[in-house]
Amino acid sequence: TCCVRQDWVHWIYTDARGKHLSQGKTLLPYNGPTPPEGVHHYHVSLYSQPAELANAKAPESRCQFSPTEFAAANGLTLIADRTFKVAAGTE
Repeated sequence: TCCVRQDWVHWIYTDARGKHLSQGKTLLPYNGPTPPEGVHHYHVSLYSQPAELANAKAPESRCQFSPTEFAAANGLTLIADRTFKVAAGTE
């Protein structure tokens, strides 16, 4: 596959307000972890956004996604990040 040992975006959800996460927008639908081999590290990152992301575009490919570049292009600030691991065949 194209993303073995590369960044892959699983989900982009924007414009959530306060505790009402169900009122945001799905920019890229969720695609759960399915590592092809070995153990893969996954990050769940939360960003603060100053305003609605009216001009944000979903990436053309999930492969080789750069969260840092997406955040910079959309004025986002990282406020939390958690990592978990999934081994192939255990998802």
